[in-house]
Amino acid sequence: GAARAAMSPDESAAALAQLRFLTEYVQITVVDRVVAALGVPDARLRVTLISSYLVGVSTTRYLLRIEPLASATDDQVVALVGPAIQALLDPTRKPGE
Repeated sequence: GAARAAMSPDESAAALAQLRFLTEYVQITVVDRVVAALGVPDARLRVTLISSYLVGVSTTRYLLRIEPLASATDDQVVALVGPAIQALLDPTRKPGE
């Protein structure tokens, strides 16, 4: 996007390498561990959806600071986000239920 256009080719390459490293790190340290703990056939999809959801919420709240999410209390956010995460962690729930 716009940030990338403002970077030199060397800076873009370095940023891309860091992003790849971060992706690999998250896969190994978070996703793979949770997948193993869930033990359901679609665990990788569930965990990837959860991490995507949480990254989106965090980015919107802390980086972009979009209201009303930015000023919501932690308890408000947890009350709304928690059930969605729990539903994805529930191995008895099939996709589409």
